[in-house]
Amino acid sequence: MKKYSACQYIVDYMIKSRIPYVCGIIGHGNLPFADALFERQDEIGFIQVKHEQAATHIADGYCRATGNPLACITSVGPGAVNTLIGLGTAYHDSIPLAVFTSNCPTYIFQKGALQEIEMNSFTSFGNMANPVTKRTYQVTNIRQLPGTLETAFRLMTSGRPGPVAIELPMDIQAETVPGEPMNPKKYNFSSRILGDIDVIDSAVEMMLKAKRPVFLIGGGVILSDASRELIEISEYLGIPVVTTAQGKGAIPQDHELNAYYTGTFGSIPGLELTRKADLIIAVGCKFTEWTAQSFVPGKSFNFPETKLIQIDIDMREIGKNYPVDAGIMGDAKTCMKVMLEKIKIKNNKRDYKNSAYFKELTDLKDKWQERLKAARQSSIMPMRYSRFFAELRRALKRDAIVLGPAGHAQVILFQEFDVYYPRTHLTTGSWSTMGWCLPATIGAKLGRPDKQVIGICGDGDFLMTCQELATAVQYNIPAIYFVLNNFGWISIRDLQIAHFGKERKYGTTFMDFKDGGFYNPDFVKLAESFGAFGMKVDSIDSIGDALKAAQKSGKTSVIEVPIANEASESGGTYLGYSDMPRPDYIKDVKSK
Repeated sequence: MKKYSACQYIVDYMIKSRIPYVCGIIGHGNLPFADALFERQDEIGFIQVKHEQAATHIADGYCRATGNPLACITSVGPGAVNTLIGLGTAYHDSIPLAVFTSNCPTYIFQKGALQEIEMNSFTSFGNMANPVTKRTYQVTNIRQLPGTLETAFRLMTSGRPGPVAIELPMDIQAETVPGEPMNPKKYNFSSRILGDIDVIDSAVEMMLKAKRPVFLIGGGVILSDASRELIEISEYLGIPVVTTAQGKGAIPQDHELNAYYTGTFGSIPGLELTRKADLIIAVGCKFTEWTAQSFVPGKSFNFPETKLIQIDIDMREIGKNYPVDAGIMGDAKTCMKVMLEKIKIKNNKRDYKNSAYFKELTDLKDKWQERLKAARQSSIMPMRYSRFFAELRRALKRDAIVLGPAGHAQVILFQEFDVYYPRTHLTTGSWSTMGWCLPATIGAKLGRPDKQVIGICGDGDFLMTCQELATAVQYNIPAIYFVLNNFGWISIRDLQIAHFGKERKYGTTFMDFKDGGFYNPDFVKLAESFGAFGMKVDSIDSIGDALKAAQKSGKTSVIEVPIANEASESGGTYLGYSDMPRPDYIKDVKSK
C-alpha cells in the first residue's frame, strides 16, 4: 500500500472530490503542498496568483459561475492573512471554498518563528478567520487529518454553503498519514432539507388567499438551482417576482412577471409592489440594508401589516429582521417543489393576464423603462453608465456572464442590465468588495470557457487587483474587462456631495497634485505591458466594435471606457433611501 504524506493525502482527496484547480502562492511554509501538486499535475491544476486575496476571489468567481468549489493554498502568517478579504466576501454571499494555510512546525510554536502569528495564542490565524468562515481547523496531529478533511468538505457544501480554513503546520504537512486514502463519496453527502410540511401547508393557504402577493428572491434560489420551481409557481398563480442583487437571473429579465427590484437601488415596479403587498414570499433572502432601505418602515416593506412567508436554509435568517407569519427552514428548491405540488392540488392555474394586478405590474414596468430611456440614450461624452450598459447589452450574447465591481457601476449593472439566466449576473453582496471583480472574472472564465465572460471594473476597483492580469495572461484565460474610468471613488464622492456639500468633497477623486488635473495610469499601456490586448473606446457607438476586437485577439483584454465624472451625470436612477449619519454641524455648513 502506498504511503501518503499529509499533502499528498489532501491532493488525492481533492482529486476524488472533483476539485479541478487549486489557486494560491507557494511559500516556504507549504513546499510539501507544492510537491504533492507537482506529482498530480495531470489530474489537478494549479493557478499561480500574484496576491493571496486574488486566489480566494478566483475560487469565488469560479463557484458563482459553475456551482462547484475550488481550493486555495497559502503559506505562513502574512500570506494567510491576505486571504481574509476573500474569505469574508465568500462567507457573506454563501460561496463554498477551502483555504489551506500553513504555520511554523508545532515543536516551535510561540517561539517567534519566521512569519508566525504567535503573540497571543497558537491559533491566532484561526481566531482571525472565525468571523469570515463557516469553521476553521488546525491540525496538530497527523491522525486528525482524515476526519478534519471529511468534516470540512462536508460542512463547506452542505446546508448554507460557505468557506472553510484549514491550518497545516509545516511538520504536519510532511508526516505520513496512517491508513488508506478516504473516498469522499463515503463520507460527504448530497441532500436537500424539506421544511415542516404543516408550515408549508399554511404558507400555501396564505398564497392562495392573498390579493397582492409578491415573491422576493435572494441568492439562495440561485445557489439551490430553484429557478424552474420559482417560475412555475409564479406563472401558475400570477405572482410577480422581485429579486435582490444576488437573486438576479432567477427569472429572465423579459419574463412578464419579473417585477425587477426593491430597496435602496430599487425600481418603480419593485418598490411599488413590495410596499403595497399583502403577502411577501421571501426565498433565500437575507433582508440586507440595501434591500430594506436601512430598515426604515414603509420604505421597502410594511411589515407586520404585510404578511411574510420566509424560506431559508439558515434558521438564523428567518425572522432576523422582520416578524414572520410562516417561517420555513429548508432548501429553496425542495420546499418550492412541494409547494407547487400542493398548489396544483388545491387550485387551478390562474388566468393572471386578464387581472387588474397584472395590468398594474405591466404599467409600472412601462413607467420604469420610460424613466431610464433618457439616460440610456444620452449622447454626452464621456458617456453615462446607463448608455454604456445599454450598448454592452446589445453587443453581448443572451447567456453572457457579466461580473460587477463596487460603487455606481455595481448598482447600475444591477438596476439596468438585463440578464436572462441564473449565474450570469455575478456581484458581491453584503461586502460589496472592491478588487473582487478582476480575479473573480478569471475564475468565472476558467469555469465557463464556453461563455462570454465580462468583468466590469471601475478604475479604482481595477487598480486594487490589476496585478492579476499577469495571472490571466500566463494561463491564457481570455476574460474581457471594461475599465470604466471616471477618475476616482466617484460613488463615494457623490455621497460626500449629497450629504456634506459639494465644497467638502475630499480624498475621493484621483488627482495629480502637482498640476491639479485628473490622474490615472494609461490603462491600455498597462494592459499591453502584461501581454494583454488593450484599447480605449473613443465613441459611444464603438462598444460593440471594441468587444469584437477583444474577442478576435483571443487574449485577456482590457477596454478603457471614459465615464462621466460630473455629479449630475455620474450616477444612476436612485429612488431609494440609505441612512447616512453625519455630524450636526454639517447642517449649518450645507445651509450656507
